[in-house]
Amino acid sequence: MEDASKLYSDGSYKKAMELLNTIIQNYPDKWQAHVLRGNALYRQRLYNEAAKEYEKVIKLDFENIEAHENLGVIHANQGDFRRAINQWEQILKISPERQDIRNSIERAKQYLNLS
Repeated sequence: MEDASKLYSDGSYKKAMELLNTIIQNYPDKWQAHVLRGNALYRQRLYNEAAKEYEKVIKLDFENIEAHENLGVIHANQGDFRRAINQWEQILKISPERQDIRNSIERAKQYLNLS
C-alpha cells in the first residue's frame, strides 16, 4: 500500500492503479486500497468508476467517512443532490460535529429548493 500511496501522491495515477489492482486482486476486502483506487480514478476524471470504488468501501466499512464524503462530492458534481445529501447525512450519524458537512448539505438543499 505504501508504494501505491507514494505513486498516488506523486501524481502517477495510472501506475498507482496498476499496483492497486494487484493489491485488490489479492486482498479484495482491503478497503484502504479501494479508497485510494477511487481517489486515483477521481483524479483521472473517471467519476462513475470512482463512485463504484467508494460504494465498495462502504459495503466493506459502512462507517468510512472518506468514502461517504467522496461519493457525496461525486453525486453533487453530477447534479444528483439528493444522493449527495444522503451520503453526507451518513457522515453526520458517525461524526455529528462536522460543520463542513452540514454546510455542504445546506448548499445541496438550496439547489433543490429544500432549505
